[in-house]
Amino acid sequence: MSTSGDTAILIGSSPLMLLLAIKLSESHRVTLISDQSTLGGAWKTASVKNSPDVEIACHVIEPFPGVYELLAKRSGVPFDDLDLQPIRVHPSGLKVRYFSRLTLALSLAYMSVMLVYYRGKSVFVAGRYKDDVANFSVKLRGLLRHQWTYLIKKAAMKGPRGGYARFLQGLIDQCRKAGVSFVQDRVTAIERIGHSWHVSSASGTQFTAHSIHSSSSVPLLAATESRFETETPRIVSRTSVLVDIPKQDVTNQYTYVAFWRNPMVRRLSRVESVTVPPDTSRFLFELGKQFDNVNQDLVDHLQYAAKKANLTTEIDARMIVDLVDCSTALPGNQLEPGEAETEFFTYYSFGNLAAGIATHMADLESLDMTTS
Repeated sequence: MSTSGDTAILIGSSPLMLLLAIKLSESHRVTLISDQSTLGGAWKTASVKNSPDVEIACHVIEPFPGVYELLAKRSGVPFDDLDLQPIRVHPSGLKVRYFSRLTLALSLAYMSVMLVYYRGKSVFVAGRYKDDVANFSVKLRGLLRHQWTYLIKKAAMKGPRGGYARFLQGLIDQCRKAGVSFVQDRVTAIERIGHSWHVSSASGTQFTAHSIHSSSSVPLLAATESRFETETPRIVSRTSVLVDIPKQDVTNQYTYVAFWRNPMVRRLSRVESVTVPPDTSRFLFELGKQFDNVNQDLVDHLQYAAKKANLTTEIDARMIVDLVDCSTALPGNQLEPGEAETEFFTYYSFGNLAAGIATHMADLESLDMTTS
């Protein structure tokens, strides 16, 4: 397979890359290459018992100027104020709003300290802490550039109407409508020859394009001048658990809960789905390790987290709908966001979709959006 001319090749299928694919399709032939059978990156969905696809991990989208509007425009899914704002829960049981003036100020202080810390360590161990420096640098820069106004004014967090699975499917549908081609394959190397980029893949397929666009989390390493090769990422095995709780037993209909210093249950979120019985609330518990089956140890961890969050007083094995694999690839040796080489662009992606969108807003907006 060969592509040329005004073709743009995208590597990775996270929502950020899907948004970029829609934008680039206005002036390019776009091919998006993903090594996963299911699109979405860390936001991908999975089929579970008695249900259409649901998200495999808990998601939240922080307020950034223009981000909710762009996501709604591009996915075709409206974004509404969350009926119950996300919270963070301390091991002591203390609960604070996930996004507020206080937590924003604390985040600013934390990121500043961590950036100084890792920059200091990188002086003594060259290259080892490059990803940490890049992560905190981009996040801090984004906060100072885009979110500082929220230290003065309140902002409500929003979510996609109908849930994150519907939002992701909306982006995929819009890509297909725009003529984006999807290819399941693993990129092994990219090399600039003349005025074109040549992409090699694990299947042996060769692609040629005018420009390359990659998420910074794709592990591309500079091998020689104008040639980059991928390294094998480290996979962390984790499990998410879908739990159905009778509405009458739910104390708080949380949309999202993040747990401080809980290595077993990292977060939970309410799943929006038309297949959930009307007298039932479905929650996704994202764990910090892998479970292959339902056992008492798993149930105990779920119940401990549910009680800490004041979600419900009782969880038993009968409430568990399914276990979902949410294993993730840890990014390593990330390239700095920007133009790494001529017509080779990388886009920040490190666990914060809104920050990535805000950072690359100019690249993601279309002419019809900037003039509307």
